[in-house]
Amino acid sequence: MLPAYSQALDKFESKSLLFFEIGSLANAPLVSFEQKSKFSAKINEFIHKHEKAIAVPLMTHLALWCSSRLQEIKNEMY
Repeated sequence: MLPAYSQALDKFESKSLLFFEIGSLANAPLVSFEQKSKFSAKINEFIHKHEKAIAVPLMTHLALWCSSRLQEIKNEMY
């Protein structure tokens, strides 16, 4: 991630790069209600921790990513 950030054309828009640990929930399939709840809790924690600094494009990306990740469990149930 750091090499990509250093080469980004829009890096001037941020003063620093923040890291927020989500762990395996970021990529692993969400196959249970417990995993879905933990994932949602982690995203909510990130939003509440950084709510004043989150730009609209980041919030939009988070919303779309969360929707996609949480949809996976519905698709796997049927």
